[in-house]
Amino acid sequence: MNFTRYMLINILNSVIWFLFSFRLSSNYSWIFWIFTAFFFITNTIYFWNKNDDEVFQRTDTSLYMTFNNGVMTLVFFMFMTEIELIYKFLAIALFLFIALIATNSRNGDRKDVFELKNLLDSKIQELGELHNISSAINSILDLERLLDMVLSVTVDVLKVGRVSLFLFDEDKKNLILKISKGLKKELINNLKIKIGEGIIGKVAETGKPLLIKNIEKEMPELIEKSKHNENQDENKKEHYKTNSFLCVPLKIKNETIGVLSVNDKNNNEIFNENDLELLTILSSQIAVAIENANLYDTMKDSYKSTIKALSNALDAKDSYTGGHSSQVTKYALPIALDLGFDKHFIERLEYAGMLHDIGKIGIIETILNKNGRLTEDEFDVIKKHPVIGADILSSVSFLEDIVPIVRYHHERWDGNGYPEGLKGEDIPVGARIIAVADTFDAMTSDRPYRKGLPAEIARAEIERCSGSQFDPAVVKSFLKLFDEGKIVVEKYESKNRWF
Repeated sequence: MNFTRYMLINILNSVIWFLFSFRLSSNYSWIFWIFTAFFFITNTIYFWNKNDDEVFQRTDTSLYMTFNNGVMTLVFFMFMTEIELIYKFLAIALFLFIALIATNSRNGDRKDVFELKNLLDSKIQELGELHNISSAINSILDLERLLDMVLSVTVDVLKVGRVSLFLFDEDKKNLILKISKGLKKELINNLKIKIGEGIIGKVAETGKPLLIKNIEKEMPELIEKSKHNENQDENKKEHYKTNSFLCVPLKIKNETIGVLSVNDKNNNEIFNENDLELLTILSSQIAVAIENANLYDTMKDSYKSTIKALSNALDAKDSYTGGHSSQVTKYALPIALDLGFDKHFIERLEYAGMLHDIGKIGIIETILNKNGRLTEDEFDVIKKHPVIGADILSSVSFLEDIVPIVRYHHERWDGNGYPEGLKGEDIPVGARIIAVADTFDAMTSDRPYRKGLPAEIARAEIERCSGSQFDPAVVKSFLKLFDEGKIVVEKYESKNRWF
């Protein structure tokens, strides 16, 4: 509440009533003076107590003044039988004047309340959007997908035409542009910004957000530097719709990991403090999500190291299998891509390809490395390796979903495979892909007892077995990729005859 304003009105009001009292007879003047003094003191105390209150208290104050003046007017009329008509009108006019002030104040306060309500509704909506955004981006652990979502979300929330996200390189000396919208293609490729250079570099250096409403006035040195750069390629010059920029650091535990920058706000509007608050909140969620994605990538690297260690353990037990698992994986992944499987499936198939024969670790070396013909009983032992491999991997939590691929990669489309004789689409699709890749590599690889078959003959054999041993859809994809030169035989040293 504006205490000074109301006190001035209170003083003026009391002076006017004091002057009116001189028109009363001396018998009644002193009574009126008591009333005037009483209401002046009570008004002052009331205004003082309401000094720190908000809109609704201002409305109450205006009504309180109107009530007091109404009482004074009634008292004045009780003793004004001798008063000229003009003073009666003046008394009524004073009452109406205060009433008008109260009415205007109340209407103004209603407007204030309405504006506050709209602001509150807007804030609630923003909080709801930010909550949904936070849940969405924190559910994505793939960095590439995460950055795509960050780009889309920032454009929608800030209503901007340009967004750029930079992350530090390994040395933390330069910022690398990871994703952007609205920048020219010439600027996107390998764009690096040194710490302290330009708006983005300055934010990275200080770790503080930067709101620029007019860059020509606030940072003229950047404009001058741009103007005097005569060697700048015209195709790489950026022309902005507005001079307003907003740039915030991406931080994890007070450590800056990157910078998020926006400009060209819709309708050529200027960025304000509310935009800065929104982007700051959003950037904190983005930073956490990026950190989680990086940790996930680190964890995946650790997983791959574990998988490679398991594969190496198999090679140590049976040197004949060296290179086979890697080659099977190289054949299988293009097939899965051609069939339209997503990145997660491709990743799991890669793990399965590397580990599809891991069960051979459980096969005794006298059988596994036998150069002569295997007996029927020995071959039955060899046929156990898919089950042994599945049992080994089932105890590793992050490999649980590739267990069916390892278990069933020797099943046949017609149901005559092992270990369970599954048929058709009952066989997991990953196992069907590995089956084709595994067989093709086995046929084209050199063995102690024979040379590897030429690739064209092996291709024809895969085609011949489509619909009997192999899934026709997988074979169709394999043949297409082979004919396009995307599946190429690479010779490696291997002596194991049992694939």
